[in-house]
Amino acid sequence: MLSSPTLARALVFVSALAMAACDPGAEPLPGAASSEKVMVEAAEAPVLREASDGSYLFDPGDESFAAIVYPTGEVAFRDYTEAGFSEVGIRVSGYEDWKAHGEKKAKHGRRKAEFLRATAERRAELAASYATQGSGRALEQLDLELRALALELAEDPATLRRRLFELWDDCAEGEATPEHSTVDKARLEHGRAARQQIESFIRAQLPQDGPKAYTPAELAKLNAARASQAEFAPYAPAD
Repeated sequence: MLSSPTLARALVFVSALAMAACDPGAEPLPGAASSEKVMVEAAEAPVLREASDGSYLFDPGDESFAAIVYPTGEVAFRDYTEAGFSEVGIRVSGYEDWKAHGEKKAKHGRRKAEFLRATAERRAELAASYATQGSGRALEQLDLELRALALELAEDPATLRRRLFELWDDCAEGEATPEHSTVDKARLEHGRAARQQIESFIRAQLPQDGPKAYTPAELAKLNAARASQAEFAPYAPAD
């Protein structure tokens, strides 16, 4: 897929978050690096420790539970037992996802719900950053994929045209609205950019006045089979 998957049903990041310096006297969480950085998100918000793998760890210090916040903005919990911390639980995108999995009735459910709500803005920022970075990498990979495809099918332009159409048709599409999450907006923007990149490649490698161009009949046939709402028109003037 060219479009990045929805990483979280995150809330839109609407306020700046306060950052604090390292707390060298704090005890590290189980499995965390000793060089973790402590981050205070906002007044009275949970204190998260950044681990070496880019995730953030939270432990209220009362031997109840711990939380892992992943770079995607997702969260997983671990409960404290007599033998230590339990296995890492399911990864959830936020409070509604956590509740949908029936975790509201789990041990320390109320406090875990409070943690999810209190970290929603920060996790939305993490998810958006992750989606943006992933989009940039995907577009770079797309360019390499298009060039490799053109070399592989240099002697089979009909198959090349069909494969390019399939890549275009696989992109996310739609207009972002205020109701979309930050991550969904990034996904839609990536889909738009990927389609523009494919169309630009087609115009350069299969120009409309060249022998390998899409014919009107071929475009009509492809459009009749497309899954997208938008029309496949690689030779139309750019918006």
